[in-house]
Amino acid sequence: PKQWEIKKIKYISTVENSGAFGLEPGEAEFDLPVCTTAQISTNSVFNVTKMPVRSFSSKEKKFYLGRIGDIFVVKSSGSNTNIISGKLGQIKHDTPEIIFSNFLMRIRPKKDLVHPQSLAYFLSSELTKQRIKRMVATTTYPNINVPKYVDSTISLPPLNEQPIITHFILNVDSYTTSLVEQLEKQVHLIKEKRSALITQAVTKGLNPDVAMRDSGIDYIGLIPEHWTVGQISKLFDIKAGGDLDREHFSHKKDQLHKFPIYTNATDENSIYGFTSKPKFNSNTITVSGRGDVGYAIYRDHAYDAIIRLLVLEPRKNYNCMFFKSCISEIIDFKVGSSAINQLSTTQISPYYVPIPPTDEQNEIAEFLSKKINLTLQNVKKIEEQIITLNEYRNALISAAVTGKIDVRGQ
Repeated sequence: PKQWEIKKIKYISTVENSGAFGLEPGEAEFDLPVCTTAQISTNSVFNVTKMPVRSFSSKEKKFYLGRIGDIFVVKSSGSNTNIISGKLGQIKHDTPEIIFSNFLMRIRPKKDLVHPQSLAYFLSSELTKQRIKRMVATTTYPNINVPKYVDSTISLPPLNEQPIITHFILNVDSYTTSLVEQLEKQVHLIKEKRSALITQAVTKGLNPDVAMRDSGIDYIGLIPEHWTVGQISKLFDIKAGGDLDREHFSHKKDQLHKFPIYTNATDENSIYGFTSKPKFNSNTITVSGRGDVGYAIYRDHAYDAIIRLLVLEPRKNYNCMFFKSCISEIIDFKVGSSAINQLSTTQISPYYVPIPPTDEQNEIAEFLSKKINLTLQNVKKIEEQIITLNEYRNALISAAVTGKIDVRGQ
């Protein structure tokens, strides 16, 4: 718009390149929460309860304490696979006293030139995100070049129009966020029902009229009277993935390196690389031994496993799809005082699973496969709706903060 101006960020705000982390609690005058990159959500909300508490002098508090309207921007991702540079949070009227850490920069809007929330919306818009992507594209780690960032320009409407634009964006944000939350609840409910369905099938079978007996295992409960139970180590040979075999490794799949290499992940399609020499055969189960432990995936092809990913090879003609569901759904490796953050071959061995006759294993596995595929289709449709809504939100906000749409009459 003709009445809008082009201004550099550094001319409409006061920028502090880095915050502070203070001393151990009690070692200075004031103990205060310190905001790091982890306590800023993707929707620009501070999680103050999760912030570490550190100690600061009176002078440090005065300098590094956030004021209403201040914008804390993440300037360092620390990883080139999880880019969070540019993520931001803004101090509101109800935000408790917090300090910004040395992994953040503080942008303090000059309120006689720019409405603080208008600037925050611009800095979180798709336009700014694309600028940051270009800025970090050639760096080893995706860290923001602060001088270059604050030298960037924004399109600035007259001061009296900025609250109108902010109000429009708030309404768009509130409306789309509400819709997304409703859809996310639907996904959560579908996944809960799927989990209950799997648990019912692998512990009670598909015949509702069958006689039951106590399995003797608390987390399994009643099972059909003709089923048995057994320890995982009695049914499977359990191995752990070792170090990467670089002699046979390739980042890309080709005619020679056509077998996937898996590591600990909760996504069955997550591949570390490819090998020409697979160590494990098809019809096996992998179980995550690090991070989110106990996540089981059925493998219907040859592959290699690394970084202590557990591999279960059946000793008999067991249906591995059935037992994958048992391990993922009915065993909780992280409960009570025995909670663990890694799972070894020895630790997984003594856990019990129900053992139906082979024909029932096959029947249940086929039943669950059909049901789960239908569930995944429904979840995918809803997740696509969420993506579309977020894209619509981002497009509207970007159009509003750059004047592509006139919202003064909205």
